[in-house]
Amino acid sequence: LSLGAGSPARAAYADLVTFFDQLSLSADAAVFPVSGRSLTDVESAFGPRIQTSTDLYDWHRGIDVDGILNTDAIVAPLKGYFYDYRSTSAGGNIVILEHRFTDFLGGNVTSISYAGKTLTKFYTWHLHLYDDGIANNGIGTDDLVAGFTVGQAITRGTQIGILGNSGSAAAGGDGYAPHLHFELRLGTNSSVEFQLANPGTTQWGFDPHMNPMFLFAEPALGTPAYSPSLTTLQGFTAGQNATFRFATGNDDYPILNRWSVILRNLADNSVAKSFTLDYNQRTGYDPTSTATLDTKDTTVPYVDPIAFTDTDTDFRTNLVVPSTWLAGYAPGGYQIEVTATDLWGNPTTTVSAVPEPTLTGALAAGALGLAALARRRRIAA
Repeated sequence: LSLGAGSPARAAYADLVTFFDQLSLSADAAVFPVSGRSLTDVESAFGPRIQTSTDLYDWHRGIDVDGILNTDAIVAPLKGYFYDYRSTSAGGNIVILEHRFTDFLGGNVTSISYAGKTLTKFYTWHLHLYDDGIANNGIGTDDLVAGFTVGQAITRGTQIGILGNSGSAAAGGDGYAPHLHFELRLGTNSSVEFQLANPGTTQWGFDPHMNPMFLFAEPALGTPAYSPSLTTLQGFTAGQNATFRFATGNDDYPILNRWSVILRNLADNSVAKSFTLDYNQRTGYDPTSTATLDTKDTTVPYVDPIAFTDTDTDFRTNLVVPSTWLAGYAPGGYQIEVTATDLWGNPTTTVSAVPEPTLTGALAAGALGLAALARRRRIAA
């Protein structure tokens, strides 16, 4: 199983992209983890966001799905194995399932290399579940999973929990709190900050959280369901920030993964400087602690997210290229080129902030036009 390096946006995990893409088209494709709901009910995306409960910037390592408190069934999205039921102050009541590559695609994929490690499995996490705290009364997630043993096979669609507001979810109040926080972790359950804080454990050297949107089928570009766009809100003006906006055209696919920023010398077309933000690989971010990941570094290009809830009809977010990063580069001699890329390595329109050729020297944002959007051929599982 190999795609080769492919585009820079997917080079580091091309095999993973291929695996999940093929899985989503196979007979074992994931079902939505909240029974009766769909991607329309996603209320918070993976990556930099405005947290609904606090209205503050937050780096989100999962997706949130809206639902009815203590009512909606949480189901196993894929066949797998029961791993754990635990409670934490932040995650509330949590069910973790283990999934093995070899159980999918006819067993042709036994392992995948990523970040210098050999991966044989991945995990799905289901957080903030409902539990009434009373054992053996037939109410709550605890009784649903009481009969499960570690390593027990779980079939896709099996109910493993009830949507709740346990843990930190309750901080937002009942209007926000009922939701499933859904995560995908590769190879290990241990976040990179846990690994660093516990040197006696296996050190994977990377943060295992990936956008769980990988589990669902890749949308067709240009369709009403997914028509991504990139526009310039504020161009390249001396002493000011430049701002760009990405939008999906629909709320079902918050799958933005990577920003590429290039400052190009107009005299010889050379690259004066560049910067990359990649959500899955954490490029441009410091994932060594929750605090550092949740802190915006405004000295380099950064994401300035727009609030996104299940009532929004479009997923939108902004990228800011700060004036401090542009200092020393005159707008007349340089231009900014920004490309946004989705989970599967498909670029949207590349836009640039360039000098407008007028006597006043005013600046305007001009689109360079659509980048090649040739889709790779899907290989049927």
